[in-house]
Amino acid sequence: MDRSGATFPDLLRALTSLDPAVRISIRYLEPKPFFKNLDLLRELCAGGRIDLLYISLQSGSSRILKAMNRGSISPAVSAYAALRKETNVVFYGNWMVGFPGETEEDFLSTVELVKKMDLQISVAIPFSSRPGTPAASFAGQIDEATKAQRVARLTDAIAEIKAAQFNRHLFFLDSSRRLDLLELIRKAEARLYAEPTATQHSMIFHRSPETMQRNA
Repeated sequence: MDRSGATFPDLLRALTSLDPAVRISIRYLEPKPFFKNLDLLRELCAGGRIDLLYISLQSGSSRILKAMNRGSISPAVSAYAALRKETNVVFYGNWMVGFPGETEEDFLSTVELVKKMDLQISVAIPFSSRPGTPAASFAGQIDEATKAQRVARLTDAIAEIKAAQFNRHLFFLDSSRRLDLLELIRKAEARLYAEPTATQHSMIFHRSPETMQRNA
């Protein structure tokens, strides 16, 4: 940018105007700026200029979101879900588990939202208390065993979502081979973030089934 004070939309337009072949990934965008810039993001997604869009959604519980001082994310969730259906962009969300005061009901609300959104990439992240932050002194701190159990449960749900996404595209395999492959996908997704390494990558479809069939 050739001037100071550039805004996020300024940056997006400047990057995409460099060359028609430029495609960008947007990581860790909060719900409020996502919704504020929705028209531009929808335009860039529809035009094939965005490869990946990563929104920090955090929780499906309105009570926990309020405790996080995040307010309602419903408008952003609805808009994100609509974009997921409209474009071939890879959609990414992270989900915090074990925030202070999180009940089983709060946790299940997050699981339900994760399933409903059906994003290509979802990551379950355990809450980690950082000294000096307000949440570090909140009442209702969740013990590590409960956090680990909830992360494992949400990760299993995410693995089922990933297997279901792949299953829709594996119609050309016989039943036995398809089921074997789906089980491998579940296992790979379940350990993808539990045992991070430099060589691990999420399994995603970059093209629509229609495009793959045309190019087959």
